[in-house]
Amino acid sequence: MTRVAVIVFPGSNCDADTLAAAREAGSDAYSVWHRDADLRQADVVILPGGFSYGDYLRSGAIARFSPVMSAVAAHARAGGPVLGICTGSETRCRCRCSASATGFRSCARRGCCRAG
Repeated sequence: MTRVAVIVFPGSNCDADTLAAAREAGSDAYSVWHRDADLRQADVVILPGGFSYGDYLRSGAIARFSPVMSAVAAHARAGGPVLGICTGSETRCRCRCSASATGFRSCARRGCCRAG
């Protein structure tokens, strides 16, 4: 079973929905608080968005300093998938989990949006 770590930041508001969706898809999904430094052998990392404090504070840029982001970056460098949703996508870019780490051409210029 795929282990999915859903990173939880103060003020994020879609982490519970992300966790529920990952479980519904059949994964062993669990929350990881942003101050933890261990992903507990995650196969996939999801950085949810929806920070309630507003994008104007650049919460993604601030979140990159959380202890868990070193583990997320190491996971990406090792070839592990990291999904960023909304502001989580900015966080993903800010912690260098893009371009060379994941094989995406450009995190800042290319995104993916698909209707369900």
